[in-house]
Amino acid sequence: MALFNPKTESFVTINDKEKNLSRCVHDIKQMKDNKLWIAMELGGIAVIDLSQHLFNSTGQISFHFIKEGDDEYGLSSSSMRCLLQDSFNNIWIGSWGGGINFISHETPLFNSYRYSPLSSGNYSMTSRVALGLAIDKEGKIWVGTEGGGINVFEKEKRVEVLNTTNSSLHTNTVQTVLCDSKGGLWFGFFNGGIAYYNPKTRQIRQILPKDKSQTDVRTFYEDNSGNIWTGTSEGIYLIDRDKLSVKAHYNRENNLARCILKDSKGRMWIGFFGSGLMVYDDKLNAQKQFNVMSKFPSNTVNAIYQDRKKRLWVATGEGLVCFPSLTNFNYKVYRRENGLQNTHIQAIGEDHKGNIWVSTNKGISCFIDGEETFYNYDHRDNLPMGSFSSGSIVRDRKGNLFFGSINGLCYFNPAQVLKERLSPRAFMANLEIFNSLNNPNYQHIILVNEQKAVKLQYKQNSFKISFNVQNYALANQVEYAYMLKGLEDTWYTVTDPNNVTFRNLPPGEYQFLVKTRMRNQKWSDESTSLRIAIAPPLWLTWWAKTLYLSIALGTLFFILYVYKKRLNAETLYKIEKQSHEQEQDLNNERLRFYTNITHELRTPLTLILGPLEDILKSSTLTTKDAQKISVIHQSALRLLNLINQILEFRKTETQNKKLCVSKDNIAAQVLEIGMKYKELNQNARINIRLQIEEENILLYFDKEVLQIVLDNLISNAIKYTEKGSITIGVTSSERGGTNYTDIWVTDTGHGIGREALPHIFERYYQEGGKHQASVLASDSHWLKVW
Repeated sequence: MALFNPKTESFVTINDKEKNLSRCVHDIKQMKDNKLWIAMELGGIAVIDLSQHLFNSTGQISFHFIKEGDDEYGLSSSSMRCLLQDSFNNIWIGSWGGGINFISHETPLFNSYRYSPLSSGNYSMTSRVALGLAIDKEGKIWVGTEGGGINVFEKEKRVEVLNTTNSSLHTNTVQTVLCDSKGGLWFGFFNGGIAYYNPKTRQIRQILPKDKSQTDVRTFYEDNSGNIWTGTSEGIYLIDRDKLSVKAHYNRENNLARCILKDSKGRMWIGFFGSGLMVYDDKLNAQKQFNVMSKFPSNTVNAIYQDRKKRLWVATGEGLVCFPSLTNFNYKVYRRENGLQNTHIQAIGEDHKGNIWVSTNKGISCFIDGEETFYNYDHRDNLPMGSFSSGSIVRDRKGNLFFGSINGLCYFNPAQVLKERLSPRAFMANLEIFNSLNNPNYQHIILVNEQKAVKLQYKQNSFKISFNVQNYALANQVEYAYMLKGLEDTWYTVTDPNNVTFRNLPPGEYQFLVKTRMRNQKWSDESTSLRIAIAPPLWLTWWAKTLYLSIALGTLFFILYVYKKRLNAETLYKIEKQSHEQEQDLNNERLRFYTNITHELRTPLTLILGPLEDILKSSTLTTKDAQKISVIHQSALRLLNLINQILEFRKTETQNKKLCVSKDNIAAQVLEIGMKYKELNQNARINIRLQIEEENILLYFDKEVLQIVLDNLISNAIKYTEKGSITIGVTSSERGGTNYTDIWVTDTGHGIGREALPHIFERYYQEGGKHQASVLASDSHWLKVW
């Protein structure tokens, strides 16, 4: 590699071996911060700060290297091929065999010291697990590890390591560390007892055990008197800080003490693994016990902390417990329903503003004082994966909090974490249509990042909308909420990382809105929208609806027309019925009048017939006078007969006429009636003939009714026949096994038209025309005309 100076037009050759540079360089990029990044083969990334050097000689050039490693600070491969800086100043690095490496420009809220077997620098730990924590008088952080001894950090660099190799430590697993009020350091080991470290002399002195190498130490606590309380597997030890000697040993039924605290009333609070929380006096006489039998949330107590408001906080395996007052033993338990992401609490601390910070099995949570609200943080916020360590917490002079975990030491500034941050605006990525009525496996992706609206077919009503933020560094920090106007007017938090699925949406116009917020921050007022139009099916299009409306209106008009016509018909029927009733009433009045007149005429006729019959019997009459008197007599009888017919017809009309049948010779009766009309016929042009096939036909019949019917038919035949013949006949025949007798009257007159035949049995019907005939008919008698 060489550097060209355009002013001197000379090259400055860089010695690859001296600078640990690879001889194969694939890419060089100058970034916006005036740093030069060099991608090398088998050398990772080399960075030169161009603002710090004059570059007159190779000695003025210094490199910062980013090498391959198995932690988040190491590259995935040693062979880097290309470099790119995006608009948010993030660095993208393409490698050979290691995929794409991403270096965020955003300052992480949480930082960590972690273990890396490939790293030999001073920025990593000698063990994955950080256990006991303490800060000495100089501000150095002492970290007890699992198998890596004690790591000492200062100004974000590891400055010292104490282990069994370079010191007199009995074991490299240090579970708890305490810096006492005089600056001395106390180490509690796993199966190694207690050791005291003098930072001035750098000497380590073993306190316990002198003959018990299996003592497991879990916690230290210094009271106001300078006494050191220690929880071990052998019980609780009270150690004189100045004399470095054991003052008392308290052996209880359950010796697995995890945490110790002395409150402002002088009571000792001790948390155990398996037996809950105990309250003792200063002589360790039991006063109160909290366990699951007394409805305490858990028998596992990992930490106890008293805040600036004198509230007591207890970390349990099933929630965070708060004793708001020490005057009584009332407490409140915070669980998932109160906002905690995980309820296995490991350690408790407090920031400068009085907010309570706790570590759990899945991250860190902050209880905002005064709001009763929890903010939860996890690996998406750059926290170590996995569980945090029991009782492992410390706060430095700057207010930074340190939590030990099974994947390193996590540290952060609470004020920076809780600081309000601007939420990036979301953008629509794509719309994936994944369901079709005809093909369930059908998928179609529409890129909508540059579109404001999208139109879908009716069968494309099941889809998934994906969205994101443009700055990839914030992808895991952003939460989304969405609303689909046209379906609901409610905001919903997105459960999937960055997409929402809708199924079987009805046709219509929708507006999909999505807004963002940084995790544990307020929602942004701005939102990104996408208009979605789902076309209706063929049978719901506008012209189909127009057709339906036309059909409906047509049907309505038809119904109204039929209804109106029916009303008119009913009205007309009522009018005709009323007219018919009036006509019937008029006819009834007329018949009553005729009946009354007939009754009045019948009496004089009867009186006339009597003397006429006496005169006819007289022998003094001449032949000529006898004939005249006979004509008068016959005419009077004819008139009386007509009067009687009228009376009989009236009886029929008033339903007072009843048939009076008797067995008799119907042929003789018809012959008698026919002979009467034949003898009285005075029209020489009319020949009245009788056609009686059988002289003796015995039937049951009403003579009077037969007389009326035949008189009506014969008189009409004579009246409307000018010349020709009138035939009166009786015939008998058998049809279908039944004997029938037919009585008929035929003439050669004008007759009745075919169109009038259906009406001849209607009362008082008269056929129109030049030759009118009327028939007095009643539905009480059966009459056939042809």
